[in-house]
Amino acid sequence: MNIYLTGMMGCGKTTLGALLAEQAGAEFLDMDAQIVREEGKSIPQIFAESGEDGFREIETRVLSEIAERDGLVVACGGGVVLLERNVEIMKQSGKIYFIDRAPEEILQGMDMSGRPVLRDGEKTFQEVYKKRLPIYRKTADVVFKNTGNPGDAAEALAALLKF
Repeated sequence: MNIYLTGMMGCGKTTLGALLAEQAGAEFLDMDAQIVREEGKSIPQIFAESGEDGFREIETRVLSEIAERDGLVVACGGGVVLLERNVEIMKQSGKIYFIDRAPEEILQGMDMSGRPVLRDGEKTFQEVYKKRLPIYRKTADVVFKNTGNPGDAAEALAALLKF
């Protein structure tokens, strides 16, 4: 079974995932980094060339490849839960852990300028957060409140997972 970490951009999926995998002796995989490797383009480039729908198709393909493996800790892209088929893929191959972090904590000191879903001022972070929060909660097997520093949060998450 894989552990899929979902949540908003900047909530700590990659940081916590890497620390958690290290503690568990598991392999860590960052989905966005995997997409960039496979496509040979940055996420903003993919969005610019293929739009969000094109990106989501690539994301589903990469997620399907990941789901064929076992024992991974996976930091998912923030929008992976927007497609029901992605949620099904994750549920069939592991458990979904929503990393819940307050928007004000996420925004504190974080540069959102390179985030394609916030491009050109079309959507604000708060709008995206408000839309996605109920989806994260509904699709998660476990909701984990990320309120501490990364080391403490990873230990708490590891304890929750009984590592």
